[in-house]
Amino acid sequence: MDPFEFHAPTKLVFAKDARKRVGQICSQFGRKVLLVTGKGSMRSLGFLDEMISVCQAAGCQVYLFDEVEPNPSVDTVDRGSEQVRTQDIEVILALGGGSAMDAAKAMGMVGKHGGGVWEYMKRVREVPGPILPLITITSTSGSGSHVTPFTVVINPMTHEKPGIGSPYLFPLVSLIDVEILRHQPAPVTAVTGVDVLTHAMESLFSRFASPMSDQCAWEAIRLVGLHLRAAVSNGDNLEARHQMSLADTYAGCAISNGGVTLGHALAHPVSGRFPEIAHGQALACVHVPFLRFMNQDCDEICRRIADMICPGTDDASLAFKTLMEEIGINPSLRRVSNGNLTEEMIEALVDNAMNTMTIPIQRSRTKVDKETLIELYRQAL
Repeated sequence: MDPFEFHAPTKLVFAKDARKRVGQICSQFGRKVLLVTGKGSMRSLGFLDEMISVCQAAGCQVYLFDEVEPNPSVDTVDRGSEQVRTQDIEVILALGGGSAMDAAKAMGMVGKHGGGVWEYMKRVREVPGPILPLITITSTSGSGSHVTPFTVVINPMTHEKPGIGSPYLFPLVSLIDVEILRHQPAPVTAVTGVDVLTHAMESLFSRFASPMSDQCAWEAIRLVGLHLRAAVSNGDNLEARHQMSLADTYAGCAISNGGVTLGHALAHPVSGRFPEIAHGQALACVHVPFLRFMNQDCDEICRRIADMICPGTDDASLAFKTLMEEIGINPSLRRVSNGNLTEEMIEALVDNAMNTMTIPIQRSRTKVDKETLIELYRQAL
C-alpha cells in the first residue's frame, strides 16, 4: 500500500435554510463580522439583507464589502484587506460563488498577516499562520472553494491569474443552502457545473491522487453525469440542485488533496487575459483537447469518465464536448472571446501558464513541454 494523507477540516452544514444559522455560527468566533460578497445578485435576491439581519440578531456588528467582481483582482482584495485592518474585523463571512469566497480568504489572510496580496500570490510571502475565522455560504455549485485551501487572484496589469494553497485557508464552517442555489441562472449553473466536473477529472490525473481523493472524484463525476443537465434545464429541481452541491463538495475535497493539473494550468491564463470570460467557460474550451491528450496515457480513466457523463460512450473528449453542447456551452476560445483571442496570442498564454501555473503542470501524470501546450491551445481555439 502506498502511503497517503487526506485533509478535509471544514465543518459542512447541508440544509434547506442553513443560511439562517449563520449568525449563531459567526458569533462563536467574534462579534465584528466583515460580509464579503459580489456586486449584485445576493442583494437583488434579498439574501444579503437577510444575512445582515441574521448576524445582527445574534449580536454581531456587520461591516460590508460588496465589490467583488468575477475573477477578483489584486486591487479589490487589497481594499478589502485594508477594511479588515481599519475596522478590527474578527470574522469573515463570504456570501456568493467562488470569487467571493476566494476574495474573502485572501482578505482574511492579508488583513491578519499584513503585506499586499500579490506578495503572497507570487510567493514572496508565505502564509505564516491561521487567517481570520472564515465562514462561507456558497451560492453556486461551484468552485469548491467552500472546502478547499486555495485562493486565486488576478493581476490586470500583468494578465496573470495565479493561485496559492495553504492549510490555513480552509474555511472553518461552510453552509450549503439549496434555497440560495436554486436561484442560479441556467448559464451560471452550466459554467459552474463545468468547474465541478473538471476539478474531479483533473484530480484523477494528478501524481498526488490517492484512493480517498479518487473516490471523491469519481462520485463527483457520477453525480454531474446524472444531475447537471437537470439542474441547468430546471433551476427549481431541488433534488438536482442538492446533488450538484454534493458533487461540488466531493470535487473540492478531491482537489484539496490531489490538486488540479494541466486543464486549470491552461484555463487560468485565459481568464487572466480576458477576465470577462467565466472560469468555467475557459475550462470548457481547454478540456476538449486536454482530455484527448490525456487519453494517450490514461485511457482507462478516460473511458470511465466518458461512460459516466455520456453513458455508452468511451471517448472522454467527445463525451465532454457533447455534454457542453447539451448544457449550452460553446467550447471554443475564439468564439467566447468574440474573436479577440487569436493564434498570435498563444505563445504569450503558454509563457503565462509556465510561469504562474508551474505546480499544476508538474502535478500531471503526463509530462508536457512548451510545444505541447501551444498545440493544446491551438486545438481549443
